[in-house]
Amino acid sequence: MRKSKRDIQFKTCYIPVALLLATNLCFAQKNSFPIVTANEKISIIYDRKSVRIDSIVANLLAEDIERVTSFKPKLMTDIAQAKGAVIVIGNIQSTLVQKFISVQSPVHRSLLNKWECFAFRTMDRPASNISKALVIAGSDARGT
Repeated sequence: MRKSKRDIQFKTCYIPVALLLATNLCFAQKNSFPIVTANEKISIIYDRKSVRIDSIVANLLAEDIERVTSFKPKLMTDIAQAKGAVIVIGNIQSTLVQKFISVQSPVHRSLLNKWECFAFRTMDRPASNISKALVIAGSDARGT
């Protein structure tokens, strides 16, 4: 049975698409941040000395996670008490966020001199007591 030129073109189209999907899947798994798993549940950290909205956002996020997973993450303001995976919330002026995102980082630069914007970054082993962190940083108080 002889294959037409159209059949060959159609089948060769699958190879790049399959490679693209496989690459995206691997990248997504590398940068994934599970909120709640059978083995680990996250905590949320915010800076008590920062603007009040950081506390409000941290509490609202914890409530949203509880609505979806039936698990309410522990809220904390002391990074020394954190263990395992954490979500760090605050604006880029916060000393807590600056422990995770340096002034020279692309995340910090992308938020500099912006209004009401945010960015996030996942980090593996940012501290000895933290296995993984999802840092959500706002450009200002309303960006968080």
